[in-house]
Amino acid sequence: MYGGGPIHSAGYHNGFKPLSCRSYRGGEFDIVVVKEPAASADCLASFPENTAWFESEDGAQEWCDPILLVAFLPGGLYREAMFDRIEQERRRWYIAFSDTSLQSVLVGAESGLGLSMLPMRAVTGRRLRIFRHFGMTCPMAVSIYTWDKGGLAYELAEQMATALKNR
Repeated sequence: MYGGGPIHSAGYHNGFKPLSCRSYRGGEFDIVVVKEPAASADCLASFPENTAWFESEDGAQEWCDPILLVAFLPGGLYREAMFDRIEQERRRWYIAFSDTSLQSVLVGAESGLGLSMLPMRAVTGRRLRIFRHFGMTCPMAVSIYTWDKGGLAYELAEQMATALKNR
């Protein structure tokens, strides 16, 4: 029986940033961690995530026009940034493979299906190399937000921020 004290619950939602942020801003989440191009002013903490363009170590090909891409599904991270970069080069692109899973995107790029923009930390130990023509990109922000400014959710968010900082 509920005795009138605070009710706490924890949940995990792995989804696209717009949905996660909309749910957080709508009050469904007390804490949210998102990857985004830049942090909003109301974040508790934000940390850079270095990203770069990668190609398979096994391929020694010149990327023709259109450039083949391995990407996350529509709305997924890095996807729009990839299109913007290629279009700045006045090149055309074609999605050769897409998935929601980081693991699947990594395997697609390793297999030589196309170029991909990925976090530097994710490619450690993979058969991928930086695609020199596009190279490093502007870092993404890994940001943590919380409504709570002094309670248990805030304490948890601070611990999460410390873990993100030390990763």
